[in-house]
Amino acid sequence: MTEVDYRMLISIIHERQGLPWGYAKLIEWKDDFLKKVFSDMNNGVISLQPWFYRGDLYRIHTPHSGLAENIDENIERIVSEICDDGSCSILPYTQYTTSLVAFTKLHDFTDNAFNKVYDQMSTCIQVNTGELYGIDVNALYDFLGIEKFPPYEQEQEVMFPLLKEYVIQEHVCTPLEFKAYIESNNNE
Repeated sequence: MTEVDYRMLISIIHERQGLPWGYAKLIEWKDDFLKKVFSDMNNGVISLQPWFYRGDLYRIHTPHSGLAENIDENIERIVSEICDDGSCSILPYTQYTTSLVAFTKLHDFTDNAFNKVYDQMSTCIQVNTGELYGIDVNALYDFLGIEKFPPYEQEQEVMFPLLKEYVIQEHVCTPLEFKAYIESNNNE
């Protein structure tokens, strides 16, 4: 079995968490390391660890403001009325990737430490890891006895690739509608 370079893994996680949302692309060169850890976890090269996560995960993409005339219809769509000045809310289409991205174990984006959004049209995604494992960041910190990077501990982050084959559902709706949908399906 291979030993994990925990120092590098924690360093990358801390660096990604310390960046403003959307700036993770600045450290894409470290993506090869994360992909190798993910591959080794799921191919038995790293023995099963308490920080391996298998199950449902959630992700939200919220809109940003821009001018309607500047949107690229291949990668984004307008999700609001266009104002007199041409501004509107723009929601990007989901870009699937083999890179590990941040998911959460929580489906309620209205009560989350970061995404306190309620009525904005957003893309809410539910995936299931299937037979694969993701990296449970809080469990990894607990395993190593490291203090969690506040306030991310409340988000219950799991790193997993955003691959279409693991998507259970992708809804363009408000986070309140998504929460109601998930909870009504869980009660059936």
